[in-house]
Amino acid sequence: MNSATDCPNADSTEDNQSDTGVCQVPWESCYAHKAENIYPNALKKRRLQEYLWDCVNPELFAEALLLVKERKNNPFKHLRVSESGDFRHNGDIRAWDKVAEIVKDDINVYTYSASHKLSAWDTVKHFTVNQSNNLADYGDRLFSAVADVKDIPDDAILCPFEAAKLNGVETDKRPKCGECDHCIKPNSEQNKDVYIKIH
Repeated sequence: MNSATDCPNADSTEDNQSDTGVCQVPWESCYAHKAENIYPNALKKRRLQEYLWDCVNPELFAEALLLVKERKNNPFKHLRVSESGDFRHNGDIRAWDKVAEIVKDDINVYTYSASHKLSAWDTVKHFTVNQSNNLADYGDRLFSAVADVKDIPDDAILCPFEAAKLNGVETDKRPKCGECDHCIKPNSEQNKDVYIKIH
């Protein structure tokens, strides 16, 4: 929906919160922002994606998404919303819930968000929300970053990709999102909170 540079929660802290929330990751550690500084076209592409998102209604977006899925040589069944940036207002949440409702038979939609101050989280029925800070009760589970894996509570798990990384497993042999669907599934007793190491 937007770039890391334009993220509503960019460079926020618990002591300096944005209008929508607070990012748990220090600004200098934001991987999406780093990418926009490393790759010359990343910021431009993400800003164009935001423009497209704002100009297309959820029904048309969902229809286009299903056509893209149909034409892909490599099939997909999961869609992560907002790889960079975050939800800017309640309209973003409602629009994605509508998209997810339309594509639900073909695509599992999920997201991560630190926009805990938005009220529309209570209305989400059709996509999985991984809460990216613990400052409010919203979403299906907490997805949190820690400086040291020793800080992960006993009743939570380390992301399997991150666990493999810490155990020296080569990148192409680590379980990827989609192969592991822990963050993709809606909340259940089996789905514990998930942690990663800040990178």
